[in-house]
Amino acid sequence: MLEKEVVSIIRKYVFENSEKDDIHGFLHVERVLNLCLQLGKELGANLFVLQIAVLLHDIGRSNKNMASKNKNHAESSAAIASKFLKSNDFKLSQIEIENIIHCIRSHSFSNNLNPKTIEAK
Repeated sequence: MLEKEVVSIIRKYVFENSEKDDIHGFLHVERVLNLCLQLGKELGANLFVLQIAVLLHDIGRSNKNMASKNKNHAESSAAIASKFLKSNDFKLSQIEIENIIHCIRSHSFSNNLNPKTIEAK
């Protein structure tokens, strides 16, 4: 499957499963995606990994995805993203999946994880 197709499928999944508000809904995801792609191009990031991580970074905020309101949303998002990525035939490498999940887990300051990859930063 081509990278463009993978991103398109993930974008559709996120659109259908995001909160329906401007704060952390799909419009927020699109704003973050545009900014991250600009920065990622300048910094030489893996734009495929970056796009997937940004698209899925808040998927755990959805009311239907929040099993526990006490759980950090980045951890919820990472768990949902990991399951989603592994259950689809995207042919992502283990390294790509690990990088994507690291980006998602480390995007929340309250999670106290230091970003270790250029994509996570």
